[in-house]
Amino acid sequence: MADNLSFDSAYYSSWTPQTTGDEWVSPWAGAMDLRPADELILGEDTLPPTLRIPLRTDLGQTLVGLDSSTYDENASWFDVVPGILVQPLDVRHGAPAFDINSGLSVMRLHYHNDTDTSFYDFLISPLSARMNLFEHVFEGDLAVLDVDESVEEWAGTERAYVLSASGTKVRLRFPHLAAFQDSLMDVPTVLKAELVLPAEPESFDKPIPAPDRLFVLLENAEGNLSETPDEGAPIPVDGTYDATRKSYVFNLSSTVQALMKGELDGRELYLVSSRRGISVSSVVLKGTTVDDPARLTLTLGR
Repeated sequence: MADNLSFDSAYYSSWTPQTTGDEWVSPWAGAMDLRPADELILGEDTLPPTLRIPLRTDLGQTLVGLDSSTYDENASWFDVVPGILVQPLDVRHGAPAFDINSGLSVMRLHYHNDTDTSFYDFLISPLSARMNLFEHVFEGDLAVLDVDESVEEWAGTERAYVLSASGTKVRLRFPHLAAFQDSLMDVPTVLKAELVLPAEPESFDKPIPAPDRLFVLLENAEGNLSETPDEGAPIPVDGTYDATRKSYVFNLSSTVQALMKGELDGRELYLVSSRRGISVSSVVLKGTTVDDPARLTLTLGR
């Protein structure tokens, strides 16, 4: 990479990082197949499913020849190796997942000196800054996103899509809540506001799983997504999938109360997937003009 990642910076998973163009993979490596269900036999050791990428030996020689002060602190190391980008060469569909938190993922440097043959591991751990990058090829109803770059949204009256990994999110609007204000600008007390979002059965019969939970987030003044007023309320927001109702169910009592009072004017609500930046999942939700539609049920008091 041309620059290192920083824990103090925010990155979108659709971001395209700048690289130096220096390819580290050995020219003799050949094609590398992903076999996520097969153990790896290495000598007398049996390892969990692992992807091993041979790197150039001259690169290893360069690392061995660095001044020892390069390894004294992160800053001096980043001057030499700001970071690496691992990406597929083809465009076949898929999203492999790698464990980089257990300490088993490493960049291993094998070396030989006058007395020994050994190796040194550059660990990839939870302390390592890293990020996932995603690119989508949309099909079906979503194919229009690839065909026409000017299309950024469409009405979810029949179907709405929540796709993680920088895919799609659903904007929620309740345009009639302001009508509850009376002539004195008073509003009723919201005792309960239950948002029910039925899911299409097809969402649970495909290789990419449907998320077990969805989140409702509020757009803040900077345009970023943050928690709704219900996150601090006594009754949890929930948002998990209820298999008996075949729906995602939310409690939005505090949020709806604030919307009625006009306290959130100009700020949008969005529905997103759990773990949306580090995992792949998708669900198709029913819209508002179909049988068993998405709905908001209010229980009010005075």
